Amino acid sequence: MYRTGFASLLSLALAAPAYAAGSTPLPDPDGMTLLALGLAGLIIGRRWASKRSGD
Repeated sequence: MYRTGFASLLSLALAAPAYAAGSTPLPDPDGMTLLALGLAGLIIGRRWASKRSGD
């Protein structure tokens, strides 16, 4: 129980706005980029799996 409480307290302290005020905002990835990366991952994964099953 002590570890869970400590982890919760630590996560709250790290997520506090006072600590995040100096951060640089990052742009969100575009939806089409995410779609392209997902499709590329599926294609590469299927090719890798078919080569591995053929061995």
